Amino acid sequence: MKKTIVIFALLLGVLNFLWHPSQAMAFSNVIWPGPIPAKPIEIDVENGSLTQINYFISSTGATSGIRYRTTFYYITLRDTDGNPIATFQFKPSLTAPPPGETIIDMYTVTAQDLLDAGFSESSLLISNFASISLSATIEIYNANTGDVLETFGDKSSTPTTIYPVIDQKAGSIGFGSTDIQDMKTRYASLDQFIPPPEPPPPPPPPNIDEDISGHWTWYEYSGNYYERTWMTVTIPEPEVVKAGQGTSVIVTTYYENNNPSAWNGSRYSTGIRGVNIDGPLTDDWKAYKSFNTQATDDMVLVDTEVAYENYYEQTYQKTFVFVSPDGNVSTWTEYFYVGYNVPVVKQTWIIPYARFDSNGWTRHQTPPTDIDNRYVFGGLNRWYFGFDIPDNQQFDLKFSSHGGVTGRLGNVITQQITIMGSPYDDLVVRTVDPRNPFPGGVSPEWQGFEAFITDLTDWYYESEIRYQRKLEQWRNQKPLQLLSNFFYKIFFSNS
Repeated sequence: MKKTIVIFALLLGVLNFLWHPSQAMAFSNVIWPGPIPAKPIEIDVENGSLTQINYFISSTGATSGIRYRTTFYYITLRDTDGNPIATFQFKPSLTAPPPGETIIDMYTVTAQDLLDAGFSESSLLISNFASISLSATIEIYNANTGDVLETFGDKSSTPTTIYPVIDQKAGSIGFGSTDIQDMKTRYASLDQFIPPPEPPPPPPPPNIDEDISGHWTWYEYSGNYYERTWMTVTIPEPEVVKAGQGTSVIVTTYYENNNPSAWNGSRYSTGIRGVNIDGPLTDDWKAYKSFNTQATDDMVLVDTEVAYENYYEQTYQKTFVFVSPDGNVSTWTEYFYVGYNVPVVKQTWIIPYARFDSNGWTRHQTPPTDIDNRYVFGGLNRWYFGFDIPDNQQFDLKFSSHGGVTGRLGNVITQQITIMGSPYDDLVVRTVDPRNPFPGGVSPEWQGFEAFITDLTDWYYESEIRYQRKLEQWRNQKPLQLLSNFFYKIFFSNS
């Protein structure tokens, strides 16, 4: 893990109001170890009143004699109509960064700083202002001669008005994209209205499971890294199943681990090793009623992706006190900051592929390749139920995930299936002659399967053929022989 150490510095500045006398103003400046946040101005609010303003700018150390400096910064509060309430103007004294090195400064102005400088308490109420703007006055100068080459920006500058000026003036003098971007960080839109408080995040899934995945330490501070997982299961389709048919379910698992060492150099760690399905075996209904026959199978993993990323960060500070031999006391503060994106890995699982043959129903991780629609059937991701199940019987399908660094993570969700009806309800019974089963032509669904019926001709007509043979034999015998055979069967066939 990369550790960044920054030094806290307390600075003094000058506050000048447009409508109030100039007064001394206290504020603080910290070298920020992370990137500039998406919102360059951040505020803290308590009990409906502004308590703190943070804003961020970037600066890069000069590598030539033509340089720029910020002579003034302006923070302006504006009311709901866009009119300025008050402007905080200050000029910090900063140590320039080393040549070519970029630093991020976070400036902090507290409500007490503003009150001490002449702001009224009512002006800090959120209900009395609608936006906060940041602007600056910048000079481009020759460090060797002291000549000022260009000056631009004031308390009224906005990104819309000042960005083209920066691009034209700084660009024509020879400043590169890094310096130009640094200059632009000194401005935030006057129309950047403060949004209402964000709604609380949605509650986590009820089946979330969490475990410790590692540890970290920094001086006397220490803590844990965590991994967690949760799972969703779709409503069975269908939820009410006919006897002899099946149902489909999709399971989705989610996993995240904020311990970078657990990623093993990859972009993400899947974490979840497998999902099982437990369900009833009801092909033999009598056996199920007697022994409650069940089966457990592995679900089939069909997709793995990063659904989104959560940003993980920690900041800690430690203040050191040093007393010199002559009794002078000095203090400094070190900051520990770490921040990175933690991927949330989403995996999709389906019920195993079904195969039906003379041995019954079996389940497989890959689709059957020997389906011939005559002796082998299947291929769908379904959990099937027997033909002999009566109506209103209910069964549970249980889905359980397992995995994680420790192997102890997992979730369990159960879905219920109800049996109602039978495929036989949809059958239309029609008597046909196997010698000519399709007098009107073979329908599309029977094409190629005509032999299923025509092969039954001999069996279907067997009794009629046997009768015709006996009748013909009777007719060909003489009357005396017929009588002899009749009395023989009566008196001697059972002796």
